[in-house]
Amino acid sequence: MRKLLGILLLLALATVGAYADPVRVDVGNLTTPTGAIGPYFGNVTDYTTGSPVTTYQPLICFVEGNDLGTPWTNGLKYSINTVGGQFGLSTTIYNELGYLADQLFAIASIPASQAQTNLQRAIWYLGGYFKLGGVAVSQATWFAQFNAADQTAILTYVTGAQNAVAGGYVTGDYFLFGPGSAPGQGPQPLIERAPEPTSLLLLGSGIFGLAGAIRRKMIR
Repeated sequence: MRKLLGILLLLALATVGAYADPVRVDVGNLTTPTGAIGPYFGNVTDYTTGSPVTTYQPLICFVEGNDLGTPWTNGLKYSINTVGGQFGLSTTIYNELGYLADQLFAIASIPASQAQTNLQRAIWYLGGYFKLGGVAVSQATWFAQFNAADQTAILTYVTGAQNAVAGGYVTGDYFLFGPGSAPGQGPQPLIERAPEPTSLLLLGSGIFGLAGAIRRKMIR
């Protein structure tokens, strides 16, 4: 019984501590089979388990204007619990970005629909980095290029994400590449479709509770 208790406690600690520290990640050449605007697909190699594991995954970019066709190397994979402050974006913003990314994953099609296009634009709107013709511009200048209907759609998506996160939505993990990373046009966060950290936390909490119940029974 004591062995079982020990195993449960170790499982709980491992579950709650998943991705507590960032790990290295590489992203291979990305393709855009769903249209000119994301999501993008590519080989992702991370080192979470201590050895490289490569999987083919859909990804969403949060920053407009980067050359996504080039491999990104030596980035870091963060959980949402530790990602706040990276590239000047708060944990709340990353959760909002993840909420929109989930919707974009769900409706991606060929050719890209207008809803798909405006969802990606809403992601860029929240991401906070804007370029026109390869030149950095303000959010207002970038936003002004769209017609009134598209502007309304973009802001509606943004508001929906903000409301969802305010209501408790938590997203998955992130691959973050700094300004010095290839292709090096600026910070490039990518989202991976991963189990929600809140689910891991609930699982860990449940195991802790079970371990506590067994311990109380043993004491009696």
